[in-house]
Amino acid sequence: MSSSSSRSDIDARAVRLKEVFFAEDSRLLVPEYQREYSWKREQLEAFWEDLVGPKANSNFSGTVLLLNTDTARKEIVDGQQRATTTTILLSVLRDVASTVGSLGIAQNIQENDIQCKDPDTFMLNEYRLKTSLSSRAFFETNIQRFPEEPSVPVTREEKRIMDAYNYFSAQIEEHLDSETQADQALMRIRAKVRELTVVCIEVF
Repeated sequence: MSSSSSRSDIDARAVRLKEVFFAEDSRLLVPEYQREYSWKREQLEAFWEDLVGPKANSNFSGTVLLLNTDTARKEIVDGQQRATTTTILLSVLRDVASTVGSLGIAQNIQENDIQCKDPDTFMLNEYRLKTSLSSRAFFETNIQRFPEEPSVPVTREEKRIMDAYNYFSAQIEEHLDSETQADQALMRIRAKVRELTVVCIEVF
């Protein structure tokens, strides 16, 4: 990419996830050439440990490589597994919040982290993350939509998405068992997700 005269500018910096995934103008796309969602239990456990484990204060969660395009969406060249997993985890936080009666928290997660607003009308009009076509329809209806419209996973990729959802559901439920204020505990986890640090490399 560095040899291309049209895309020779590169910006690399350490940023928090909330600055790259959840900023007001953040719109991300997993391009079709990327591999399918593939994280298994080992990767999910490591991601969860980054949030609540004994080394959680290290706060570093890898590298993200973004390609600026002629559209409003940046393509995720590297980091799509992390972006997809982050959205899955946030959808679990939203659904658990709804289940325990914290509807305001659930709605805020949906409106600020999973969806985004049109800057002119302030209406919710799209999802922050568009996964590749191989999983997009399933991901939107089972993960991003609220209330979701559950369907049975069919492909290997869809099953891994639901495995990740179920893993985080179990972890959060166990985590809440030791907390007296469920809503505060959910907000702490959300804050930790947004504060995770990545090295973000942008190509223009």
